Amino acid sequence: VDTESDMVKYAAAVQEIGRCLFRRTTTAWQYSDSLFALSDNGRKFYRLKSFCCGVSQRVINKRRKDIADLAIEGKDITECLKERSSRYLDFLDILLTVRDEDGQGLSDQEIQEQVDTFLFEGHDTTASALQWTLFYLAKYPELQE
Repeated sequence: VDTESDMVKYAAAVQEIGRCLFRRTTTAWQYSDSLFALSDNGRKFYRLKSFCCGVSQRVINKRRKDIADLAIEGKDITECLKERSSRYLDFLDILLTVRDEDGQGLSDQEIQEQVDTFLFEGHDTTASALQWTLFYLAKYPELQE
């Protein structure tokens, strides 16, 4: 994510996607994929989904370029990545550099799906944890002390 503004937009989009999915599950006629896609709620969902996928694709492309630049310099990519991000490779570095026994890496779609899941669920988990923390602080004022 390039800027703080993009992060705010991404977080807002993730929240709205959750609301769209909730509306879909509570509206019987939207169970049909075709009817959902034609509804205002469905169009909003797909527009937001496209935005979120675009953000994650930009993150992937930027990191892929960084890795390619290291390869051009002829350095050991894994070691350079470890130096850059202190001691360990981060999640995206691992996805982009991992190879199976045949030397094949993950496909672009597989990487995209993993990054989308990681970004979306990371946001959702944090929001949920904060929500429950505030709930219990309000319910038990003595814990606030």
